[in-house]
Order: sequence, then structure tokens, then C-alpha cells
Amino acid sequence: MLQKWSICGELLDNDLALEICWDKKPELDDGTPDYYIKLAKRYMDQDKNNQPTATVIAHKIV
Repeated sequence: MLQKWSICGELLDNDLALEICWDKKPELDDGTPDYYIKLAKRYMDQDKNNQPTATVIAHKIV
């Protein structure tokens, strides 16, 4: 039996994979803390130089 996977309610398939390649980003829920939104947006930045390192992320969320 094949298992169907989903991400944020969207079926994980070739169409979603292509949308992610074309820069689809997840939406953050209302009530998400502001510091987390800022960190997530930095993490999803197209410019790898703007993305935080794992160390920076760990310090922000701990």
C-alpha cells in the first residue's frame, strides 16, 4: 500500500515539488511569534548569504 504524504495540507507530489523549486514558501499561521517569522523569512531567503547558520538558529530558538 502506498502512503500519501502531505505538507501543510497539500499533497506531496510532483506539482508541489515544482512549486517549491519555483520559490513557493510556506505560510506562517496567525499568532506565530514575530521573532520566529523574522527567522523563518531569513532562512527562506534566496540569497544563501542571508540565511542564518544552524548555530544562529539554535541561539534564537533556545
